[in-house]
Amino acid sequence: QMEMGQMDAQTKKMEEMRKKIEMEKDPAARKILMQEQMQMMKDCMKMMEGQGMMGGKGMMGGKEMMGEKGMLMDDRMGMMEKKMNMMQEMINGMMMQQEVKTK
Repeated sequence: QMEMGQMDAQTKKMEEMRKKIEMEKDPAARKILMQEQMQMMKDCMKMMEGQGMMGGKGMMGGKEMMGEKGMLMDDRMGMMEKKMNMMQEMINGMMMQQEVKTK
């Protein structure tokens, strides 16, 4: 199972990358950062799929989330919140990728 600390670190990495892209003025350097961002998001998706976080039992229910592992309700809610934060940061990155394509 992916730990909360890992999710925080991944979310922070994606957020930092997005900020770096926003600050970069040179189009060539920005393009390279955008490619790195896309790879980072793909890696994150693989990691989330591997952890059962995308769809199926992992996201909103299933036995793992409902206490079979003895997680306290607060822990489960904290884990869900971290998953949502990480997914929001991925959405932010994808929106940034789309903006570039439409310009």
